[in-house]
Amino acid sequence: MRKKSIFTLSLIVILTMLFALLPVAESDIEPLDEKTFKDLYNQFEDSSYPLYDVSGSQNIVGIVGFKCDSKGVPYANGKTFYYFEYNNTEHYEKYFGEDIRNFVLEDYKKCLTPELAARMVEDIHVPGGPDVELVRRGANGNWYRLRLVKPSVLLRGESIDIKSDGKTASVKFKSTVAVIKASAPYEGPPDYFDGTYTADLVYTDDGWRISGGDIFDYVRNYAATSPETGDEKGERAVMFAAGAVVAAAVPAAILTLTRKRRKDKERDD
Repeated sequence: MRKKSIFTLSLIVILTMLFALLPVAESDIEPLDEKTFKDLYNQFEDSSYPLYDVSGSQNIVGIVGFKCDSKGVPYANGKTFYYFEYNNTEHYEKYFGEDIRNFVLEDYKKCLTPELAARMVEDIHVPGGPDVELVRRGANGNWYRLRLVKPSVLLRGESIDIKSDGKTASVKFKSTVAVIKASAPYEGPPDYFDGTYTADLVYTDDGWRISGGDIFDYVRNYAATSPETGDEKGERAVMFAAGAVVAAAVPAAILTLTRKRRKDKERDD
């Protein structure tokens, strides 16, 4: 009798584990709606501040331009990249030296797939030159964080187009991207550009997660395409390539963005 009970219990445990490994049935998938997408994207935008903020804070020493990476290797095409400078203090030693990437990575995993989250915290690859470091240490011991481009808020009142097919979905939406001014990288607020973007999503064990889209390609490839120059009408074409395709080659897409300087940014909650 005891052996039978042990066998029955073992069988129950095995069956429970097997059921847990079964893929989620499509009937159990929560449809992707506008609120879910907004929540995920807004969390992504919030989580991006520690690594991508271009507005700065009162705690910075200043803004410094570098023509080489931290190992002294010149950037591709003779470019200069600009960084916020922070004092060498115990606080920043821990913040930049140990925690910042892991902190952002864990936050990203709440709204992005692990693969996309990992991509967003890596240094930025630029064809023909060294990677552009999101965070670097100076010879003086101070810390520097890249000031270049940041994904920003969804535009209030704009429609969101969702196309879902079971466990995958694509979304077309309007958002803002903040970039430093090519004409005045050391001072002033960033410029804000409105554009129409896409995001891809997949349904996971933790619910819907963003897995990619051209908004992420734009941010990650901006180091290769910047600085940009705008025309007098306030419109410009922004070219970006997907993945590791050389930016100087045929671009994967061309976005025409309307240039707007926003004093007040509103979130569409």
